[in-house]
Amino acid sequence: MRICLGMWFPGLGSGAAIALVALVCVAGCNREKFPPVPVSGRVTVMGKPMEGVKVTFRPMAADKSAAVGANSIGTTDADGRYTLATAVQSGSKRGAVVGKHQVIFVAPGEVPTTEQVQEIKRGKMPPRPNWVLSPKCRDGSMTFEVPPDGTDKADFDLKTGGNVPPPRAPEGAKGQK
Repeated sequence: MRICLGMWFPGLGSGAAIALVALVCVAGCNREKFPPVPVSGRVTVMGKPMEGVKVTFRPMAADKSAAVGANSIGTTDADGRYTLATAVQSGSKRGAVVGKHQVIFVAPGEVPTTEQVQEIKRGKMPPRPNWVLSPKCRDGSMTFEVPPDGTDKADFDLKTGGNVPPPRAPEGAKGQK
């Protein structure tokens, strides 16, 4: 079957018309439905950085049935800084989708270890998790709006959980001997 592109693109040679169609197809086919934008920030707990906190951004739709894009995850470094990347099977990409997100934080030690998961499978109950962060950090009630151009100011100062004392004041601080 022969396609005559000349009638749609008068004045273009057939080679140029084919190149134009290929370019339009490639541009349209490579476009992501929910492209991520760069997102990074800093997590502190009671004003101090905490290393190893897992940060998850879950996109929220105005309509619960609408697709909104992939979750994004990151882990804080020693200074509490993190950079998000999308969590998709086809390979992660730096950033998060534009729009409102639920933000969930999990501190080191709050998730069962591999050994604990194996014990659960064998019917043994592991010790209760040592919740470091406030329940509000895990329940999805915290939100963040990712702007169209991304941000490096997705900063959060978190509170500790009920069974963990706040971080100690540095030595030499007022009130210590």
